[in-house]
Formats: sequence, structure tokens, C-alpha cells
Amino acid sequence: MKGHILFLGLFLVFGLTSFSQENNNSYEKILHERTKQLKLDEISNGYDSIQIRIWPRFYCGCKAINFPDLIVLKNYNNEWYGESYYVNSEVNYYQVVREYETRYFNPTSSWIEFLNEINIKEIIELEAISDSVYVNTVIADGYVDLIEIATKESYKFIVFKQTRLYIEKYDQARIFCNLNDILVNNVSKK
Repeated sequence: MKGHILFLGLFLVFGLTSFSQENNNSYEKILHERTKQLKLDEISNGYDSIQIRIWPRFYCGCKAINFPDLIVLKNYNNEWYGESYYVNSEVNYYQVVREYETRYFNPTSSWIEFLNEINIKEIIELEAISDSVYVNTVIADGYVDLIEIATKESYKFIVFKQTRLYIEKYDQARIFCNLNDILVNNVSKK
């Protein structure tokens, strides 16, 4: 019984993250710092054409083994490019980057087929799930998925929490999970 209480206590102190707009602002601050550390273009004021950044399992230091910490899809001068970033960082609140590796990739299919498969129009028009959905959401491992979408006219920063739980209820969750699943099959593993 003491072991269960100790585990529950440690879990409550170290393992839970409850979400709010304040947490979204924290993600943006950390993401801004990470963007500088990786020497990425500043896209919060828009991008020449289209740039989409997917940050899977962001924030807590958890990551899918051999899967990138960041995937960038960009259209520049009517050409599509893909980049994947593998980051070695200190696992702390700000995840200070020690080193990173960038790899360029092309989808296993053609870019046209890939963009049709992920439905690029849906991705560009993607909106956040209302924060009210997450009011009582408690995440044991502290991870979230982040996506940044920049075009000439706009910039969006979207936080997805426990996305797969909401696939049936919210189109945004379905769209993001579809994108993530397709990326797993198209981005080279480390």
C-alpha cells in the first residue's frame, strides 16, 4: 500500500500536465527558443510560400525512437522540400539543444501523390481544437504535438494534446493523426 501511495505521489508531482492557455503560451516560448537553437527561419510573420513544421511529442523529452524531433515541409519557388531534424538535447524544461542533425527527404511516393495523400489544403486550413475540450485533460507523460503553419498571409501555432483520443469527435484530430501516420511512412528513420 505504501508503494502505491508513493508511486501516486511521484506521479502527481512529476507526471501530470494539465492544459490551459498559459501552457500554450509556454509551448510558444519554448518553441521560439528551440527555433533559434536550430537556426530555423522566423516564420511567425508569414513565409514566402508555405512552410509547415510538425513537432511530434514535443516538450517533455519523450520521443519516438529513430523518428525526427521536427519535420519541415516547405514550398519555395513552387518546389516542395522536406527536412527532418534529429535533436540531442538536455532534457529539462527548456530542452537546451546540444547538437542536431538535419536530413533532407523526398516522400517515398512523388511530392504530388504525397501532398494529395496528406491533403495539403486541409493542413493549411487546419484550426485548433477548442481549449475547452482540454480543460479536464491530464496527460501522464507530458507530451503534446505541435504544428506551425505559415503562408504569405498567415501564421498558425496549434497544440494537440492526446490527439488520438479525439479522432472520432474532431476533424482537426483526424487530420493531424492522418498527417502524422503518413509522415511515419515517408520520412526516413535515423
